Amino acid sequence: MTPIFILIAKLVWTRQVPPWRVTAAVLMIVGGCVIAGAGDLGFDLMGCLYSVGSCIAQATFLVLVELQVRGICWTLSGAECQMCLVEPP
Repeated sequence: MTPIFILIAKLVWTRQVPPWRVTAAVLMIVGGCVIAGAGDLGFDLMGCLYSVGSCIAQATFLVLVELQVRGICWTLSGAECQMCLVEPP
């Protein structure tokens, strides 16, 4: 599920639609995971909520790191504020 959240996070923060081939590949992978998970013997709501929360946190981290590496600084509102110069520690 994390790749779906990464695509959504990139769409929200960069305002750019990913290429259709990337989206199609991610949807096929996630579809296979859903089919594999459909055979789960039990359902636990808290487990699912933790899983979704983990995916959202990981996607947010990966997209923000990618933006930082590209040198783009973003405010919490999503508006581009400036080009950041990151100096090594």
